[in-house]
Amino acid sequence: FGVSRVTVREAIRSLEQLGVVEVRRGNTGGAYIKKVNMDELVQQIANALCIAGVTFQHLAEARELLEEMIISKLALFNLNSKHIQRLKKLNEMAKKHYKEGKNRERLLTNFKFHGAIAEITRNPLIVFMHKLISKLSIGFFENVVPSDGMIQNTLKYHDELINLLEKGDFVKASLLCSRHIKEVSADILAKSKQQISNKSLS
Repeated sequence: FGVSRVTVREAIRSLEQLGVVEVRRGNTGGAYIKKVNMDELVQQIANALCIAGVTFQHLAEARELLEEMIISKLALFNLNSKHIQRLKKLNEMAKKHYKEGKNRERLLTNFKFHGAIAEITRNPLIVFMHKLISKLSIGFFENVVPSDGMIQNTLKYHDELINLLEKGDFVKASLLCSRHIKEVSADILAKSKQQISNKSLS
């Protein structure tokens, strides 16, 4: 390429930081193309979007539209009993975490529940978009202390969503999911403003 070793070394270091290559030492060492890690890629883009000023409202709207679209089209992706069982298991796990007061575990399990719906499509682009939106959204949820009513409503919505999916009523299920995300997002925003107000008063 007509460049110095220093330039090549810097280029490899940059590619390594981006997760494109891994540098191995020893006799068989060198720079090797790395298998793409979806979670690492999500983290890199999430960092860039944080700087770009993406708001919680942007995330809530994107998530609502994406999940509504996914669920309305699930008939095309051969939804089966294994998918339903996985959703039931995740929701039961979230209920268990709630009873045990494990709020972070409950929150992450709730997001896994929604992620499991995206994964039914087996479309890496859809799964990636959902992972990215979820990654950025979780931070906002973690900064808000939810009421028991908010948590119980989410678990109830998830139960209703599973029932509709099991019946194959994807239109109703998609509208229910859309309403659920809209309501939860509004609650999170309201709670966040209330907590900020309480802090400023104290």
